[in-house]
Amino acid sequence: MKPLVLCVDDDLSVLEGYRRVLGMRFEIYLARGPWQGLMKLESGLDFSVVIADKFMPDMDGTEFLRRVRQRAPETARIMLSGDLSAGGEVTGAEGGAFSFLNKPCSAEKLLQTVEEGVRYWASRQEGRFERRKYAQACVEALLGMLSTADPDCGRRSRRIRDSALVVLRATGREPDWQMEAALALGQAGCLGLPKALLARLDAGEQLSDQERELFESHPNRAKAWIAAIPDMEAVAEAVTLQRRAYGSAGKVGGHSVLPLESRLLKLAADMDYFSGGGRAKSRGISRIKASAGDYDPELVGALERVEGFGGEPCEAAPKALASDEVLQ
Repeated sequence: MKPLVLCVDDDLSVLEGYRRVLGMRFEIYLARGPWQGLMKLESGLDFSVVIADKFMPDMDGTEFLRRVRQRAPETARIMLSGDLSAGGEVTGAEGGAFSFLNKPCSAEKLLQTVEEGVRYWASRQEGRFERRKYAQACVEALLGMLSTADPDCGRRSRRIRDSALVVLRATGREPDWQMEAALALGQAGCLGLPKALLARLDAGEQLSDQERELFESHPNRAKAWIAAIPDMEAVAEAVTLQRRAYGSAGKVGGHSVLPLESRLLKLAADMDYFSGGGRAKSRGISRIKASAGDYDPELVGALERVEGFGGEPCEAAPKALASDEVLQ
């Protein structure tokens, strides 16, 4: 099987150039801009090398490659730039790039650099299984601690995880190990919240301002635990951002730059709250739709399909818990 290489640029002619130069030796995926690149990363494909232009609208190559590093730390990251003053080695400030090339770049130099990237990726595979096995063991330990220390919190966490996975699969995606970890640990920070608060969440009751503020702090409590586990940086960030409304962190190509895990966790957790722990799903759907701007519209559509609802009148929502084609 050929190594998988993802090429990201906002210029179609550059993307076609990548296909011509690299297509004989590698399996090439082309993404027009950073948003399409992020979608490819979220699809679970195991890329050996990711190539990105430094200067792209909405999200530059530095930020894009930083996200690649979080999602796939073993992947070799190559940045290209038309700024001839920016040659040579680059640091982590440039997204932790494996290599930096100036435009225009010769076909020979590009091929050589991608082949070096593939060798770099291959050299990191030896310890990859052990690191992920360790990370998954830590996730299981945290879940066991959560269920033992607070069975009600554990049950709520499993409900939200299972709901999020159903919605994800309704979009045609399957979770990778980081997605599974984020959805499993999304509510870990609720450990230690007052039982009365958790009971009100399960019942779908209106929270006081003080209760809301306390609840909204739970992602930050979980962040420290998760970030201490190797290779879990992306998981920790996704859990931390889960209470953010869709689009609140900015958009690229009309889509939120929030991680897919964060968008799933917000939708599933709010649906659980609005529906009283899943006991009144029709009410939950209508309240989600009444605050539709807070959620990923694709995920809302998937939620409606899996729950068998659609087109129902929206009832007034309680105060919220928080406020292009890919070429291949």
